[in-house]
Amino acid sequence: MIKKIACILLTACVAVTYTGCTVKTPSAGIQNTSSLQTDISVDTPAENQTAKLEAEKMFSDSDRDAQYTGGYEIVLSDSKIESSCDTLLISGSTVTVKSAGTYIISGSLSDGQIIVDAGTEDKVRLVLSGAEIANDSSAPVYVRQADKVFITLAEGSKNTLSMTGQYQAIDENNIDSVIFSKDDLTINGTGELEISAESGHGIVSKDELAICSASLTVTAPSHAIAGKDSVKAADCTLNLNSGKDGIHAENADDVSLGFVYIEDGTLNITSDGDGISAAAIAQIQSGNFNIVSAGGAENASQKQNTDDFFRGADRMAAASYSESTDTVSCKGIKSDTGIVINGGSFIIDSADDALHSNGNIELNGGKFNISTGDDALHADNNVTVNSAEIDIAESYEGIEGLTIDINGGDISVVSSDDGLNAAGGNDGSGFGGGMQAMETDSDAYIRITGGVLYINAQGDGVDSNGALYVSGGKTYVDGPENSGNGALDYNGTAEITGGVFVAAGAMGMAQNFGSQSTQGAMLVGISGNGGDEIVLSDSDSNVILRYTPSKSYSSILISCKEIEAGKTYTLSSDGSTQTVVMTELLYQGGVNNGAGMNGGGRHNRMP
Repeated sequence: MIKKIACILLTACVAVTYTGCTVKTPSAGIQNTSSLQTDISVDTPAENQTAKLEAEKMFSDSDRDAQYTGGYEIVLSDSKIESSCDTLLISGSTVTVKSAGTYIISGSLSDGQIIVDAGTEDKVRLVLSGAEIANDSSAPVYVRQADKVFITLAEGSKNTLSMTGQYQAIDENNIDSVIFSKDDLTINGTGELEISAESGHGIVSKDELAICSASLTVTAPSHAIAGKDSVKAADCTLNLNSGKDGIHAENADDVSLGFVYIEDGTLNITSDGDGISAAAIAQIQSGNFNIVSAGGAENASQKQNTDDFFRGADRMAAASYSESTDTVSCKGIKSDTGIVINGGSFIIDSADDALHSNGNIELNGGKFNISTGDDALHADNNVTVNSAEIDIAESYEGIEGLTIDINGGDISVVSSDDGLNAAGGNDGSGFGGGMQAMETDSDAYIRITGGVLYINAQGDGVDSNGALYVSGGKTYVDGPENSGNGALDYNGTAEITGGVFVAAGAMGMAQNFGSQSTQGAMLVGISGNGGDEIVLSDSDSNVILRYTPSKSYSSILISCKEIEAGKTYTLSSDGSTQTVVMTELLYQGGVNNGAGMNGGGRHNRMP
């Protein structure tokens, strides 16, 4: 795969004038997402809707409240541990909390442990106020039993917890992290906590894990942060460096649990596995995210051959590649159920998919800058973009799902294969998949109802193994320069009833919209180089549309509301001019006869 960098989008910026309105596509600058379309009146099939987490139920008042009054002092020292609480159990360098209350911990232990072993209805608050605890064989903080434990970072404090050796069993529990809790755990407060592990994980809760307002730095050879029922974060700063997932939530006993919920804050994640992984839903309300997984796009386990033969065969030959022997998932954000993002700023550089769901993906806002060795957005079922600003600087395929709904947003895609791909089957397009690419799938579709979409694809620009519906928005495609792919490619039907659609690419596999369309469309064989402006004018020499492709082309497909049956138009490019007489609503001239005119797929196109 030929590596693309963000500057391509800047040098290939397209200026389009349409009925007196000038639009730049793509917009390299980031606009306020509040100005993007959010009121979408589109009927979404029930199977394409993702159940949402209720924000007001994610955190209790106690989770967010780091205030405390009084408490028992625990002063740590290798020579002697002192406390104002006479119910504590102190044995050497181990302190065991047996009852509910607030315990303020300061001082240091070079090889010690804080254990919470209270009643099942006890709530315990551990306040770290300048605490430094290391342990070379177990968790520095171990919650064996309680109703809920709060670890509060005192205002202005700096605290350190570290595991410096290999874990050894101290009871029946498999303790394998610096902070290990068998029950609900909340970390809050405005102080700082640095966690480092020589082995195992950083933080593990075998129940719910909530992090509010805290500032954490976690380095671990396994997961940085893991929760069995959930991982929830709000208004916190997380700097995570992990040998597996940065954030991991999974409950093998209950598929409705194992979710991730994030509300505001700053998350910097560098992981050898997934940046964020949820067995259930992953829902993000807002925040700033910088995620690098498995070394980023340049470290993808497989770069696809971009030879015309492979493109023309629709990646069939790619099956001869063997899949990576490394089975560790290395995606940016992953969910087994669904991903819902309502806002935030995301910089994702991932070896595998940037956003990956075994169910649906729904974007209702946010700003995304993505580089990936495989798909930027991949869902086994549906991808819906209602409102978001998405800049995909590098990908194998830009957006892939069984079904794709683009209802709004500002989207730029650079891909070494397809820009949009509606195809059945599981992920794997960039890693030896794609065997189903030439088959028609009656369930697959791409539907564009709004937004501004720019695609720069070496493979097919817009590729549906089923149907294509365009009723609004503005879509611009710089398609392939090789004749083995098309700027537009569909295997079922394609209809356009509104919006603007412009696609420039090679002639060999060019397709027009189908006869179900109610808006005029013209597919014209006309050649030009990247940077040559295409101008469409009516019979009175009024300019209807201007478009400047970034690559060479030998055909162009244009559809907009000004194109009507019974009228004559002039299309000019690179000094050449063609007259287009729209005897019918759909026109095809200078290209293979009848390509795509009957709603067919590849069988109607020039081989």
